[in-house]
Amino acid sequence: MTTWVLPQKYFWSNFWAGRVFTKNWLIPFGKEKHPRIYRRVTEKDLKKLLKKEGFKVEKALKFEDRNYVVLGQKP
Repeated sequence: MTTWVLPQKYFWSNFWAGRVFTKNWLIPFGKEKHPRIYRRVTEKDLKKLLKKEGFKVEKALKFEDRNYVVLGQKP
């Protein structure tokens, strides 16, 4: 399972809008900078989700500071 690491340059705009303490961040996307809502998920969240669904977490890592990667196996 993988997910993007949300760019920290959008932290303050989401902070002042009150979204930092929620799981959803608004981030501009594409050349036209259309606003999109992204779900803020951490490596810890991914591990917890996999374990909840019955997976054994084999390895977790951050790939090139852009993605979280968590490998799991179902026993």
